[in-house]
This record gives sequence, structure tokens and C-alpha cells, in this order.
Amino acid sequence: MTHFYSVFGLQVCVNRPVPIFLPASPGQADVSLHLEGASPHPFGNLPREAWYRCPDTDENGEPLLCAWKLAGGDYFHFRFLEGAEFFCDRTGETVWSYWPDHLSFDNLLTFLAGPAFGCLLFVRGTTMLHGSAIALGDKAIALLGPPGAGKSTTAAAFALANFPVLTDDIVALAERDGEFLVQPAYRRLCLWPDSVAALCGSADALPLITAGWEKRGLVLGNHGPFQQHAIPLAAIYVLSARTSSVPSGTLISLAPRELLIKLLGNTYASRFPNDRQAHQLDVLARMASCVPARDVTPHSSCSHISALRDAIIEDFDRLERAGERCLCMTS
Repeated sequence: MTHFYSVFGLQVCVNRPVPIFLPASPGQADVSLHLEGASPHPFGNLPREAWYRCPDTDENGEPLLCAWKLAGGDYFHFRFLEGAEFFCDRTGETVWSYWPDHLSFDNLLTFLAGPAFGCLLFVRGTTMLHGSAIALGDKAIALLGPPGAGKSTTAAAFALANFPVLTDDIVALAERDGEFLVQPAYRRLCLWPDSVAALCGSADALPLITAGWEKRGLVLGNHGPFQQHAIPLAAIYVLSARTSSVPSGTLISLAPRELLIKLLGNTYASRFPNDRQAHQLDVLARMASCVPARDVTPHSSCSHISALRDAIIEDFDRLERAGERCLCMTS
């Protein structure tokens, strides 16, 4: 049976149900996704060349992700350390996934709804930022920053206050008519136990995403709304390192040049060998010139996350009332 979903603005047909994807009406598919399980894959005899080796490793020095080009670039092969494997053709229109018996389907989804789709969007040439995105009215804001800065936790604070979430981890953008549209992704946020405790009162208030992993899932639609349609990006908030020296975080305006540097450091596709760097730089430069941005210093404790959320909402309201693209101000 074929199931249809909308993921990152793509019509995706899948051979088995994926609960965290947004259901869509049957139609012409942009991507055909074949979740095959542990059956032997047919790509083993194709000539291959090493293409990418993730600099992040486990305690034994093994890379978390390796990738190859197959048959002279007709296919890409992405293999994660835990054994999940994804293959796609050079256009990113067909994807096959295989995984070992020791990985459950829920475990496989932690790769599919995250880094594997990031790999696919890269192959398709999509501009991506590493962050989360929230809908404030009919506009989107992006939360960027390094791992551990609190992007997902802040997004969850918005969701629990009834603000729709568009995406977590990957912000996929489509440039149209001078605007950058943020595409909806998956109906789930992945949170560490301390974030769940701060937001919900108890670390076990939300279910585990999969056995053997600490992270817990906040299902959008159950614990906050999910934004189902693309909306224009209206502001960017770049989270810096957390500190205990401020009660609820500080927000400082970023000039376009400063924002461009921040965007280059938070571009999801920058991890892969990229022959489209000039094009990507042009896109990010246009974004930096027309989207206002703030550098945000969050408090080190998750218990302050609601205050940070409220400060961002107040700042965004001020931006919308002023109607200016890049304000030089400190709040």
C-alpha cells in the first residue's frame, strides 16, 4: 500500500506508514521513498568512491556518518554508524532505506526524520539552515545556533504556548518573489529529559522516542499545533552560548554582514562537499540583507526558557510594528 505525505514542501509517497509525517492527498510524487528493512540491498556491486566522512566520531573513533558516490555519481549512499543506510539517485527523486535487525522501525525514524532527509535535501539543492522554526501569526521566525544552545527546547516552549511549529533541526527554505518560505517538516520535537522536566514538570512527562535513547518526543498536534503550510521567514534569532549572568537572555541586533557570518556557520549543507557554494553564498547574502536578526544569549537553566520565549515574542511584535527590515537596537 502506498502512503502520501507532505514533507519539507515535497509530495512523498512511501511504501509503509510514517506517523510523524503530515498526510497528503494522493498525487504526483516528488520523492518515492522505499523503506525496505533488512533485505539485502542491490547496490553492493556498483563502483563507489568515498565522498564524505563525518568528523564527529564515537568513543572508538568511528565516524557517525559516511557517504559514497556510486556508479560515477548516479547514486549516493549514506551510512550511519548504527547501521541505517539510505540510497538516493542523483536527482533526489527516489530513496531506498535498509537497516539491520537490531534497529527498530522507531529507531530508523530518528535517522529518517532528521539527518537522512537533510542528506536528501542537499542532493536536491535545497537551501537549509540548522535550526528550528515557529509560526507567529502568518510569519515564521527561525531559531539558529550550535548544538546544545536550546533550539528545540525553545521551539517546544512556543508549542506549549500554542504557537505552531514548522520544523526542528532542519529549516528548509524556498525563495519566491523576494521572500524566503519556510517549509513544514515533521510533527514531532525531540527533547532531552532536562528540557522535558523544565517544560512539563517531570522528565518522564513525554514518551521516549525509541528504546535505548534518552530523548523524548513532543508530538505536535497533541502538545501544541503544527504549521502545515509554508509561510515567509520574517526574523532570525541566533542562540549563542548559554550563561547564568542574565535572567532571561539578551537580544542584540545583527547587521547584515554579521548575520551572513552567522548563517554560514549554521548552514546544514556546509558539512558536505559542495560544488554549489557560490550559489549558496548568494542566497544567504540576499537573506541577510532582507531579514532582520538578533543575537540571543539564553540563560543556562532551562527553567528560564519561557521568559526567553516571551522576550522573542515581544521583540518580534516590535519589529512587525516598526515595519523595518534591520533595526539597530538593543532590547
